[in-house]
Amino acid sequence: MVTKGDVFAVLGLEECSDEEIGPPQVSYTLKAVVIDGEEVESPNPRHDFARILRLWEKPNPTLKTDFPFAYVDPCVKMGERVKIGPMSAIGTAGFGYTYVGEVPHHIPHVGRVVIGDDVEIGANCSIDRGALDDTVIGDGCKLDNLIQIAHNVRIGEHSALAGCVGVAGSAVIGRRCMIGGGAGILGHLEICDDVVISAMSLVTRSIREAGFYSGVFPLMTNAGWERSAAALRRLPALRERIRALERATGVAGAEPGE
Repeated sequence: MVTKGDVFAVLGLEECSDEEIGPPQVSYTLKAVVIDGEEVESPNPRHDFARILRLWEKPNPTLKTDFPFAYVDPCVKMGERVKIGPMSAIGTAGFGYTYVGEVPHHIPHVGRVVIGDDVEIGANCSIDRGALDDTVIGDGCKLDNLIQIAHNVRIGEHSALAGCVGVAGSAVIGRRCMIGGGAGILGHLEICDDVVISAMSLVTRSIREAGFYSGVFPLMTNAGWERSAAALRRLPALRERIRALERATGVAGAEPGE
């Protein structure tokens, strides 16, 4: 049983009430935690709300291992307090092949997966071992469900990846990055620290400056999308026509990014 006194104690406040309270009676606003209708100001209400919810967390007594139903290869070097969800595979060989004629032959992967402290990995994730170097998941990283991390990827400390993100081989993601659900990151790219990428974006080149990035075609009616796609195909030709007009009139146009 959790009482109101227990909840207030989490916030460092005294409340002598032994009245039982449940999760639906706790919420938060931009400036306060709300406990049974009473607002308590907080510098970080969302974080305090999460701390309070831990009062109702109950370990599952039927789970006898740290990583139930997950595969963790012996090549994996694990930090402290790591959580791995069911059906995840950590340390399997990466997707690398060489062709002899028309026949692909798998390239052995002899690197490791190195996972830092306080990392959380959801269900149905796959993290491939490195080919020669290691695949590295930094301290404090949080990975949602259904995420693919290919060989030799390096993810910096305290980055968070939402569900269905795919990171291709040898990509480097900086610290404190946030990658939205369904985003794709091409291989051998570098993303600097403190980058936010919106959901369903496709990252096709390195990002050198911190900020919020999107690469998603806006949602619209199918008819509108078809018209936009047709216009998009004509852009190179239109660009050349505009350049020709600029040359003919002596007007210098600005290049993209200027």
